[in-house]
Amino acid sequence: MSPEGDELVKANAPEVVEFFKAIKSNNTKCVTRMLKKKLVETNVCDPDDPCKSSALLVACLLGYIEIVSILLKDKNKPADVNAENLIGVRPIWVVAQTGNGELAELLLAGNTCQVNYIDKDSGCSPLYKAVLGNHTEVAQHMIHVGADVNTRRIGLELEGETALIKAIQFNNKDMCELLINSLCDLKAKTSGGLTALHYAVSYCRYEICDLLLENKIKLHSSTPAGATAMTVAIDQNNPVMVQKLLDWGYKMDSKYKYLETPLEQAIKVHHEDCAMVLVKYGCCVVRKKHKESYFKMAVNEKLERLMELLVHVYPWFLKEKWIWKRQWPVSIYNTPSIIEWLIVQSSNTKTLRYLCRSRIFRTLGHFPSVKMDQLPIPDNIREYISLNNTKVALEENVLLSDDCPYDCPAMCSRRYCPPLDISDTDEDIEY
Repeated sequence: MSPEGDELVKANAPEVVEFFKAIKSNNTKCVTRMLKKKLVETNVCDPDDPCKSSALLVACLLGYIEIVSILLKDKNKPADVNAENLIGVRPIWVVAQTGNGELAELLLAGNTCQVNYIDKDSGCSPLYKAVLGNHTEVAQHMIHVGADVNTRRIGLELEGETALIKAIQFNNKDMCELLINSLCDLKAKTSGGLTALHYAVSYCRYEICDLLLENKIKLHSSTPAGATAMTVAIDQNNPVMVQKLLDWGYKMDSKYKYLETPLEQAIKVHHEDCAMVLVKYGCCVVRKKHKESYFKMAVNEKLERLMELLVHVYPWFLKEKWIWKRQWPVSIYNTPSIIEWLIVQSSNTKTLRYLCRSRIFRTLGHFPSVKMDQLPIPDNIREYISLNNTKVALEENVLLSDDCPYDCPAMCSRRYCPPLDISDTDEDIEY
């Protein structure tokens, strides 16, 4: 407050006390009368408040819209919308936290409110606080007057999440649409190299994933360690998300920076359904001769459904030397059923119909089921070639509040959210 205001408080202390009593009781007539007679000024501070909050701040805290309107439209001296109390609280930050759209509209009407000013205590801008509070209407008002949609939370212990990433964590699709339509940077990354798509996949935000992909977010963006959105989906054992990424054009045979394919990752981390989705979508199942085959990897991990599917797709796996020489992996010694299955399958002669199916399936390449629909063949043959008899568990994962820190970025007892936990599949797996 100005020095003149300090003198006015000292000279007219009874009037100031009466003025704040009128504000706190929502007495609009008394407030209007005192301002009109110039008994107090609009930026006077509450003498009973140790933080010295201004009249406008007190009215915003109480949610009194008419009082706020009177203070802002005072002909003598409109209230300062950027005035802080002793602990740095501003009216716009109160509105951002409470989500009062009418108050936000009043405070932002004159284009004098500093909507990009960073709160020193929390490291947030008003827009970021509105996102944390799930207040889409308030955020919309702020964006209309120039709030930075790419704002981040500033702090040494933080990952630098953008407002869009926070909206994804709160599963607020409307807020995400608002930020995207306001041309926020979809390529923005956290300090760990994670994009909004990484977060949407990890937090199982299926609709928001579609929204991001519809707006051309980079599908193959990776962290410095090489983790893409597909890496996260497989790591979280989410076959539905794997399927969604493939439907949007993820290159299923492309290797990560650490030279591992998605199918190899899925097998190593024992996520069988994810691996089966990749195979049924037509990923390459044949590796170079000097590398261990996907089939042997599946046997080694005892993924029986995947083993069967791989044989359907490429029966020549059963001709590998280790099978004919009975050199079984150590991991299946205590699983005689798998050994017996391998012996039976490798001994039986496959029918021409069976072999033709595998050849047709692999010839169709990626997305064989989609291409199959275009072939003029009977439905029973189409069903047989599509391998629809091999079922994959496709249920959407739903994260609960007990799954913290993955699903409650600001609603739990943790002040800040830990980073996403993406396992390193390059490490050897112990048995």
